[in-house]
Amino acid sequence: MTQRFPREAAQNFVESYRPDARILRVRRLRGGLGAQTHVLTLEAPDGSRERVVLRRHFVRETLNPERAEREFRILELVADAGIPSPRALHLDAHGEYFGAPALLLSYLPGRSLYEPRDEVAWTEQLARVMLSIHAIGSADRDLSWLPGFSRDEIAAELEELKPEAEKAGALARRVHATLVANLDRVAWPEPCLIHEDFWPGNTVWFRQRLIGVIDWINAKVGDPRCDVTQCAIDAMLVLGIDAYDRLRATYQRMAPSSLQDLWYFDLFNGLRALLYYSHWLLAYHDVGLTKVTLDVASHRIQWILRRALKEASGVKPASSP
Repeated sequence: MTQRFPREAAQNFVESYRPDARILRVRRLRGGLGAQTHVLTLEAPDGSRERVVLRRHFVRETLNPERAEREFRILELVADAGIPSPRALHLDAHGEYFGAPALLLSYLPGRSLYEPRDEVAWTEQLARVMLSIHAIGSADRDLSWLPGFSRDEIAAELEELKPEAEKAGALARRVHATLVANLDRVAWPEPCLIHEDFWPGNTVWFRQRLIGVIDWINAKVGDPRCDVTQCAIDAMLVLGIDAYDRLRATYQRMAPSSLQDLWYFDLFNGLRALLYYSHWLLAYHDVGLTKVTLDVASHRIQWILRRALKEASGVKPASSP
């Protein structure tokens, strides 16, 4: 996250977007784990200025032209659908300038918001923008070029996670076994557009108002419960168990029809969290959320998993501690 900024390469990339512009200032945006993101202030010969965001991928999963082109295309799709998000401006899918895919995006004048003054209003805005994303389906738009993420893909991921779950302890093994055993018990709704990395760190706020959703590289046609429970987990890690329940309940109240079997995705995304939270906390600490320690995260994730296991077995879950 602290590599030296490649200013000459960035200037060359900027000139391929806007030949008359020079980079005046550079500011790193904190919190990303899969990309280096900087705000560039550009200046034209007449003194006019423009701020853009440079996003450079550096992890193995995103170092391919097809995925970069898909990210650029999904940004065009959500902008056309009216989802608040950055506009896609320019693309280097083949890594000509940085040795890895890079994009230029429009700048949103705000920041991520993790500890709002009004948690209820914050939660309602998160739920509302998720609902606007999930309202986009294959009946309205051609989404065939996006990867899927529903029953079959979840089954495949569970198979991949099995060795890690086996090594992670009794709770992880029990959660994994419950997910596999109940794969065909739960309802599988018609897939829709999902962000698949929806958490407060991938939203932008200005004066306590949500103005954009960012980092669309993982977008898929899949199950909306993935987004709801992922966002709830991240809200819980910062604000506590009540924030988890509030997010889920708010989404359900606003949705045109209630999501069934949310406990299954509490377990699914909870297992992901249990296995990877130590890595996730790198992003938390990079944005200053150092109060979310390993111990705090472990306790909260395990509590949610144990409650979801009770619900899976038909036992009414306990109230929040």
